[in-house]
Amino acid sequence: MPVFRSPASPLRLQALIVFLFCLILGLSGCISSTTNAPVTDPTPDNNGTQTSSQTPTTPTTSAPSGPTTGLKQLSSGANHNCAIKNTDGSLWCWGADSDGQLGNNSNNDLSSAVLADSDAWSQVAGGGSHSCAVNEDGTLWCWGANTSGQLGRGDTAASLVPAQAGTDTNWQSVATGVDHSCAIKTDGTLWCWGDNSKSQLGDGGTTDSAAPKQIGTDTDWTAISLGNQFSCALKIGQSLWCWGDNSAGQLSYAKTTPVFSTPTQESSLGSWSKVATGNGNTCAITNTQTLYCWGDNSAGQLTQDNTTTTDSATPLQIYEDGTAATTPFTAEDVAVGDSHVCAIKTDGTLWCWGNNNNGQLGVGTTSNLVTPHQVSHTTTWLSLSAGDHHTCAIDADDIGYCWGLNDSGQLAAGNLLNTDSPRRFDTSESWQAIDSGELHSCGLKTDPDSPTLYTLWCGGGNSYGQLGISSTANHSVPQQITGTNGLLTNWSAFSTGHDYSCAIQNDTGTSTTPLYCWGRNDYGQLGIGTTTPITSVVPTDWSPQTLTKVSQGADDWVKVASGATHTCGIKNTNELWCWGDISPGQRCKSKRSKTKGPTGGW
Repeated sequence: MPVFRSPASPLRLQALIVFLFCLILGLSGCISSTTNAPVTDPTPDNNGTQTSSQTPTTPTTSAPSGPTTGLKQLSSGANHNCAIKNTDGSLWCWGADSDGQLGNNSNNDLSSAVLADSDAWSQVAGGGSHSCAVNEDGTLWCWGANTSGQLGRGDTAASLVPAQAGTDTNWQSVATGVDHSCAIKTDGTLWCWGDNSKSQLGDGGTTDSAAPKQIGTDTDWTAISLGNQFSCALKIGQSLWCWGDNSAGQLSYAKTTPVFSTPTQESSLGSWSKVATGNGNTCAITNTQTLYCWGDNSAGQLTQDNTTTTDSATPLQIYEDGTAATTPFTAEDVAVGDSHVCAIKTDGTLWCWGNNNNGQLGVGTTSNLVTPHQVSHTTTWLSLSAGDHHTCAIDADDIGYCWGLNDSGQLAAGNLLNTDSPRRFDTSESWQAIDSGELHSCGLKTDPDSPTLYTLWCGGGNSYGQLGISSTANHSVPQQITGTNGLLTNWSAFSTGHDYSCAIQNDTGTSTTPLYCWGRNDYGQLGIGTTTPITSVVPTDWSPQTLTKVSQGADDWVKVASGATHTCGIKNTNELWCWGDISPGQRCKSKRSKTKGPTGGW
């Protein structure tokens, strides 16, 4: 994990105004719930009814969640990412959050970027289940898991928000491994803390340290990268030093010496400009921009056929088309994941190789590759970072893209679907329609990768599952709703009730337009023939969703409207159907006609 760079009630009106305010100003933390505790934005010192169907209208100029004005820096942890915005230096994170590694005072995984802190930050690093960042005032902050003291606060208590490590104000850069951290001060000294079971702190021992400990007395350290229980760093003069676990030869020394307890120089080549570490291998760029890799080769991440060539403790030069090439791979930047490698060439193009089971190589396939293959989204990339099984990069327009495994939302795509090609962070500003329930809101907008696709997003209170995301966790940023098969789908209309939602699916190429409802159902307002709420959670599978079809005849719904506790819909045959609360005034009939209901009558 390298470091890189009816009339609506006053309450419903208030909710609608707040949601509009959020969309227009891009305040991702506005939507909240008064039913459950809302997600709040940390600081460094811890410091009612809608009766009209919502259909696409003229696009508005409202901003979604997440950094939308370009990224200054991006760093990937094992299954999460953090980024710093260009304009104000604010810190944003997304993905896995089981240990609070997103820093937003929550333990909920997020598939859209959330503001971790609005202060100005200079550099951030994502680790296994923790993160660290250097503030522009020179202070150092860490958050997330802390079982080995990797937050550097002198204890082993986890923190859900950024917490300062010590009181020093001269930190320059920080790096994070699985369970340890290291940082360099402006005076060139190196400090490490956290797990030390394989001597990855470099202090000569194996005792964990919960507070930053200076490594040696040298004052010429310039850059550092931390892998899984090992560390590598550069000094002035471009010498490369590594220490810790060497079980796969990742320190560039024979595996017969499985551990190095202090920094040991890589002496076979000479001068280096960059280094990147992963689970069990290391890659580095020389001062002549030649790329070398060594260590684990279980998936061909050394560009050697892993069926014939095993781990290598000797740095192996990377060629453009493997070992048979005559043209060396010249690189500007490199990142190493669990068992894959990506690098930016000197011409700005991005290439990846190694393990590709989850599409982390970004080349449109999931087959492992033992030679560099180009990521074809654009021809100019600025920087990149690799998680365990996903990759993120910033293009020439300072826009972030991610691809690969997405089981915790680490691609910031608003869903949990893997992708084998670069997918832009959700930065679409084309909201088409919005509607607010009592404590939640939903909206339609065009998908950034498919402008003809209307995607559905919901955020806010979720006690009854009204957000449709297979959980009852509140979300302070809109979450994308996928179809019942877990795939992106096109929605043509939607409406929100007090604690439930309904929407009509309209996928291109199909003649059916089914209606789905989800959330609170104590009056039968979901139209499914029972009063059971649809809030079941499927923790290991994004499909099926919490969405349930309203089945009554053909799937030919064209409009839907939700009241507080009852719903009405219009079919393509112009028939009007209503269901839910049967209190006086909710439904009407005349001598000539009567209102039908999906559950079979009045």
